[in-house]
Amino acid sequence: MPGMFLEMRQRRIMIQELQIAGGITNSIFPEVEALLDDTDFQAALGYVSARKKVDRYHSMIDFLFCELHPEWRRACRLFYSDEGPQLKDEITPDQLVEFNKRMLKALEVAYDLFCKHRRKSWRWYCEQVEEALKAA
Repeated sequence: MPGMFLEMRQRRIMIQELQIAGGITNSIFPEVEALLDDTDFQAALGYVSARKKVDRYHSMIDFLFCELHPEWRRACRLFYSDEGPQLKDEITPDQLVEFNKRMLKALEVAYDLFCKHRRKSWRWYCEQVEEALKAA
């Protein structure tokens, strides 16, 4: 059991070692970026993503965006290998607003779970985000 906690702590540190913005999302979500400037929100994201492979992403926002919207993972990988465009060139203004809203809510839920020391799975976390979005 102690090994599991060490591994989760190491993964939380890994997410905090990522840049906040960059990669495929490259600063198109300034409100999300502003929240992630706060180390408490970074810790909260690390907390809920403790079992995820964050090292495949170039930034925290790329991670959050692609893990909340798995249909965009391929586009992200293509961008990382210089074979695809940035996200801003692929989405509409309405999509930008919706993605921003979803990520802000996801960080709010992550922070709440972090403060309450409640963690289950990434899937459970995503379900909590969906419920929070419906309630908003």
